[in-house]
Amino acid sequence: MNELDPEVRAFLRRFVHRRRAAVMLERAGWAMTIALLAMAAGQWIPYQTGRTICALAATCGILWIVARPMAAIFRGIDWIAAADQIERRTARFGEMLQTVTSQMLSQPPTPSPMLENLRTKVRREVKQDDSDIAAPLKPAAIAWSAAALAGTVLFALIEYSKFFN
Repeated sequence: MNELDPEVRAFLRRFVHRRRAAVMLERAGWAMTIALLAMAAGQWIPYQTGRTICALAATCGILWIVARPMAAIFRGIDWIAAADQIERRTARFGEMLQTVTSQMLSQPPTPSPMLENLRTKVRREVKQDDSDIAAPLKPAAIAWSAAALAGTVLFALIEYSKFFN
């Protein structure tokens, strides 16, 4: 198998790592929300068995939410899929990145002056600022806002129970 140009490989790797980190950050926020809501529910469940079931359900939910992004961290990079995701996010490459990536990874690559021209253009483009393809952080912000709200609810319930006990 042929290799990608080092600049293109580094560009695609940065994109994949940012994307995976953003997804993990979002999922961690939802996991924290579930944990806090389970603790809040535990404040109102009068029996230990109910609290244990609530904690087990929360643990299973947290594992279910976090397992897939954690597995993705250790998985290899699908270079062609990464190029495709970048092409869908920005029109900057005009499908050049996808073409170069698939051609360079093909068995054997098809050498041509057109491919060399595309490789040169792609190498020039990947050296520019890549903020237009950065992973969106809005879903992570929503998840952590929900966690903050759940934490506030938990704190209020704890203080409420102290006040009336």
